[in-house]
Amino acid sequence: MRCSPLPIVNIKSASFFKPAFWTRFIPLRGINKLRDKMHLELSKLSTDFSQIEASQSGHFVWVDQPDLLVTAVKMVIDKI
Repeated sequence: MRCSPLPIVNIKSASFFKPAFWTRFIPLRGINKLRDKMHLELSKLSTDFSQIEASQSGHFVWVDQPDLLVTAVKMVIDKI
């Protein structure tokens, strides 16, 4: 059940880690499954929820695609 009208803008990366040689040695599929579950739960916190896909990012979106962070902040400001 959604419980708040406060605006939430969620930025979801394509994968928790950007693919690299070392990511072959960690359970990336399981990590991404947990991440997807967490994003789903986050979406239930507000009746005013938006999501931005960060298709070129790993977990550190502010490093990989900082423009998306600026977009998300502007979206929240426009809603308040």
